[in-house]
Amino acid sequence: MPKKLIKLVSCTEFEKHFQVRPRLAAALGALLLLLGCSPVSISDGERRVALGQTTEQVILPTYAELRDRSAELAALLEELAAAPAEGDLSAIRAAYLDVRSPLEEAEAFAFGPAADSSATAALDQFPIDPAKIDAALSSDAELSVKYLRSLGANKRGLHGIEYLLFPAEDSELEGALLSPEPSGERRRQYAASAARIVAEEAEELHDAWAPEGGDYAGKFSRPGAEESVSSNVQAGLDTLLNETVVLTEAIANLKLGKPLGVTTGGTIDPAAQESERASASLSDMLANLRGIRNVYLGTRDGSVGTSLSSLVHAKSASVDVRVRTAIEEAEAAVRAVPEPFTTALERHPAAVQAAYDAAKALKRVLATEVLGTLGASLKFSDNDGD
Repeated sequence: MPKKLIKLVSCTEFEKHFQVRPRLAAALGALLLLLGCSPVSISDGERRVALGQTTEQVILPTYAELRDRSAELAALLEELAAAPAEGDLSAIRAAYLDVRSPLEEAEAFAFGPAADSSATAALDQFPIDPAKIDAALSSDAELSVKYLRSLGANKRGLHGIEYLLFPAEDSELEGALLSPEPSGERRRQYAASAARIVAEEAEELHDAWAPEGGDYAGKFSRPGAEESVSSNVQAGLDTLLNETVVLTEAIANLKLGKPLGVTTGGTIDPAAQESERASASLSDMLANLRGIRNVYLGTRDGSVGTSLSSLVHAKSASVDVRVRTAIEEAEAAVRAVPEPFTTALERHPAAVQAAYDAAKALKRVLATEVLGTLGASLKFSDNDGD
């Protein structure tokens, strides 16, 4: 084998070997320079493979999981409505939280069908209107799927279900979910109909992406094709990258900064958190960060596929290390916030501030170093002054 070719293979394999060891890769940067390794060009084909793998290994499985878990929740709530004496609220609440995990992961790719249809609002509109929900419960209306659809997204969805399943320290209200009285029957029927709508919307969203359905997966992952939604492969990468930036900004400013008062004049406001009643605000954020990690790595198991990570690594191993470290540090900072989030806001604001700072740091790395390395365009309007 020619000497130059041996050297090129050695450098490439060396970088690949240490790609799964981000902290070691940073320390070995000088050694790469001594070996004569330089950033390699990224072919159009590699970029297409990255789009395809992220779609097949991350986006489609996440939407399939969301569909399946939503159907599970709907079935449990329909069983509760039919036979309340046999109901297991603990199992139903666990099923509710199970739905939120893939839902929040999917925020890392909330484009295409998620943005073009009403699915996102129908699944998880926030804030809701509790007074209108109570009014519907007190009315004589039949609480059917058709009727709940007519009420609007802020009176149903997962947060509408959360309102009924997780009463705020009200034992009578909790008992009403299992009560044989008409009020209990109406609460159960409302929750069951709301869950069925969630299941239908999740299935519609999955089918819109599925190759055997609307095949948005193919339209997105094959840029330049006749029905493609992207004119070229760079436009597809731009879409993925922009969504990760948008989501990190939402985690920082809306999910952490707003309740903490960082973005609202300094007044702590626990009611501004998204999942207070279910105590799921922090787990929602961790699922968001997991979604970002999955998109960046191109897998859902933490391994590295042909992905944004591998494309960045080919151009700059150090940038790839910084991104993956920033993701890890943001996850660790959110985990360090004591549960429940409501109490942490009052008693442990420093921990919440550290999580906010880590999310902002991740956003900066994605919005500057990753986009710069891949030559991507930032379409997100950044108004935070960073």
